[in-house]
Amino acid sequence: KASLTGRTLSFTGIKSAATAEIINTQGQVVLKGTIDITTASLNLASLDAGVYMIRVIGKNVNFAKKIILK
Repeated sequence: KASLTGRTLSFTGIKSAATAEIINTQGQVVLKGTIDITTASLNLASLDAGVYMIRVIGKNVNFAKKIILK
């Protein structure tokens, strides 16, 4: 599960390391990071306002979600 608070994207339910990708509306990966139990968040301050997709892929997790940055 992913939740956005300001420009910080937090993840819950991550049981092992996973890769998170932030994808813009043109399908380009604009930010990529590794998340696990200890670092279950990504800082999105470097991204412009707009609509993005989050894709999280790992051993025990695989989901995508749309987010809107203001």
